[in-house]
Amino acid sequence: MSMVVSSSPHADSVSLGFTYGVLLDDPDHVLLGEGERLKRVRYVSLRSADDIDPILQGRFARQAGELALMPRPLRAQMMAFGERYPAGLTGGRSLTNKIAWRRTV
Repeated sequence: MSMVVSSSPHADSVSLGFTYGVLLDDPDHVLLGEGERLKRVRYVSLRSADDIDPILQGRFARQAGELALMPRPLRAQMMAFGERYPAGLTGGRSLTNKIAWRRTV
């Protein structure tokens, strides 16, 4: 299994990175990394304790974990078509239902 979430300390912040961040559902556009030559990873930059949103980062970590458990071909297909998890053609189905749905298509 691959790494799901990583942290990188910097002089003035800590970055919390998500391995399959490009696939995460991010309607508020808080994830950084687009346009930084990062193909899969997206991250949040935490500069103070006030930047920590346990619900949001927890949701990202949960989604990243579920994506890591997803079959590699399904992740590759999602990346190829620019889908986000859990949105997309499956209408927000659970991981198990999404995998089953993909097998029927």
